[in-house]
Amino acid sequence: ALNVHYGHHDVQFQGPFPSTFTHQNGQVVIVFDSGNAHLDIRNNNGFEVCCNNFGPSCDEFSTWLAAPIAGHAESEVTLDASACGAHGVKGVRYAWLTSPCHYHDCAVYDSLTTLPAPPFFLDENAGALVG
Repeated sequence: ALNVHYGHHDVQFQGPFPSTFTHQNGQVVIVFDSGNAHLDIRNNNGFEVCCNNFGPSCDEFSTWLAAPIAGHAESEVTLDASACGAHGVKGVRYAWLTSPCHYHDCAVYDSLTTLPAPPFFLDENAGALVG
């Protein structure tokens, strides 16, 4: 409320947010906050990928496969998307469930504010980012 309603732009109200994702050789790299994030990775769960062989676009009716975190750096997460095989990745989503994780047990947090990353959906074809 301080940031949005009262204009206190120094108050951070949201955890790390994805800016881009790339995929190559069975891996997906997601960059958060344009490379300015300070990530705290607490487990390797919560990410899913939609493969190119599952239809023209990714949506709630598509087949989504688990993509565990294989590694991470200060502001990026690398996912194991080998489940897609040679077909490649078309979309990525995170915490896209009604109750994605237990209290303080999601995968991605900001290490400075301890705020969790929000649920999001990245679609390569549409260039869409939904959070």
